[in-house]
Amino acid sequence: MSRYSRPPNTSLYVRNLPDTSRSEELRSLFGKYGPISDVYLPLDFYTRRPRGFSYIQYPSVSKFKDPRDAEDALYHLDRTRFFGCDLEIEFARGDRKSE
Repeated sequence: MSRYSRPPNTSLYVRNLPDTSRSEELRSLFGKYGPISDVYLPLDFYTRRPRGFSYIQYPSVSKFKDPRDAEDALYHLDRTRFFGCDLEIEFARGDRKSE
């Protein structure tokens, strides 16, 4: 791999989620387009409720992976209704922060 090429982005940033969202619901919705390796749903520090956005990670290395899974999910789910909210989806710009 040259220094200018990058592996395909397999992480999606999803915003405009209802504050009642659960990771299991997102895994079910996005899992229709391929295996999911992680669903990160940040919680508000004080209320412990979801903050209205999520990161969906498709596997980057797996015998079952297809780099188009994230693209397919983005194409089919962006601007769709999810529990009364229009989802806004884009490729994540960076890696998830770790503590």
